[in-house]
Amino acid sequence: QMLIKVFSSPVTADQYASVLSKAVFVRLCLLLLVLIPPFFIAYSTKGLWLREEFYQEQPDVRFTRELIVLLHGSAPHSILTWSTLPSYNRLLQTRIRVPLFKFYEEDTNQDGMMDYIDFSMEFPMQTDDDVTHVTCLLLHQVKLSKHALVTLSGMSYLDYAATGPGHAIHFSG
Repeated sequence: QMLIKVFSSPVTADQYASVLSKAVFVRLCLLLLVLIPPFFIAYSTKGLWLREEFYQEQPDVRFTRELIVLLHGSAPHSILTWSTLPSYNRLLQTRIRVPLFKFYEEDTNQDGMMDYIDFSMEFPMQTDDDVTHVTCLLLHQVKLSKHALVTLSGMSYLDYAATGPGHAIHFSG
């Protein structure tokens, strides 16, 4: 025979305890443990389901006192050079001209990070030397420290070519 359910009633058992009992205390602690930590997790991870985030940070840039300078003359293959790297100077000994080199870094807004570098170089030139093209490579150390702890090596590339020989050049930036 086939039976059909006509009526059902769930069996429930209700249990009661006073407000100051251990069972109420445990239930309240578990409820707080389930509700409060997700808010702290979401706040500390800067939001849930974050797809993109942008931030700006001024890097701490320091001149490492390493540079290479190339002075090109108007004649082909007439190059004079100098570097603060001894291995580079040993490599090109016959083309070295040692300049008077001065530099200083300045923090104009007093925030602890250098804002610009001022440097000058004076090369001893002979009467038959003419310079029409100057290339300078300056190496820097770049540090980011707010959101990402990163230290990088950077390079400034300065290049100037003139139509005729000159005796001075000024870069700003």
